[in-house]
Amino acid sequence: MPYALAPKSLDQVMVQARLAGVNCRTFLQVKVLMATRDAGKIFGQGGRVLQHIKELSGCERIRFSEQAEGSKHRVSTLEGSSPSIVIGLSLFAMLLCGDILRSRCQIILLVDAANVGYIIGKSGVRINKIRQEAGADISLTTNETIYHKDGGRDNKVVISGSPAAVSKAISRVIFYLNKMTEESMIGSREIKERIRERSFSRGTRGSNVSMSPIDDAGRTKRRRR
Repeated sequence: MPYALAPKSLDQVMVQARLAGVNCRTFLQVKVLMATRDAGKIFGQGGRVLQHIKELSGCERIRFSEQAEGSKHRVSTLEGSSPSIVIGLSLFAMLLCGDILRSRCQIILLVDAANVGYIIGKSGVRINKIRQEAGADISLTTNETIYHKDGGRDNKVVISGSPAAVSKAISRVIFYLNKMTEESMIGSREIKERIRERSFSRGTRGSNVSMSPIDDAGRTKRRRR
């Protein structure tokens, strides 16, 4: 189980993450979609609330996308380790509820369309497990795509429920995104290593020049095979 309890501090999440076998040094980027009118709740006057979230969570960076004219939504990107992002997103969810009694909150994550299947799992097994363990409502809009400037596509992952349930669900979703990132990095390293080995092998087979002992003039002799 990724995290047994809803996280309350960065230190607690770090401990839980290590127990779950999460590499806390893996760098992640997670995007949050929110209404333009709600962005001020996160940013705060002079950016004070945003700075406080960054300090409490340990996120390396939290930034907002430029607001397009007439746009009703803003996207915020959190960058850092998986534990810091869990805390940051949990704080986002609480703040987006406003000042009313926070018996229920919601957060909308944007996940790359190519990766959303990893969260769903085969026949929905993984997403159903997250719902059951966290006690939160989670919906994925695979038929609704958000396009962005770099040509990529995102799907919405909507998490709602009590603050504790939403926090637990966030921790599990980030756990799987972290795991997917690690597997991708390992696969990339293995591919590069295989390419390196093949290049070295071809270079060795194609060489017909061998190095001979140094001659009296201090030059290296070359001997043709």
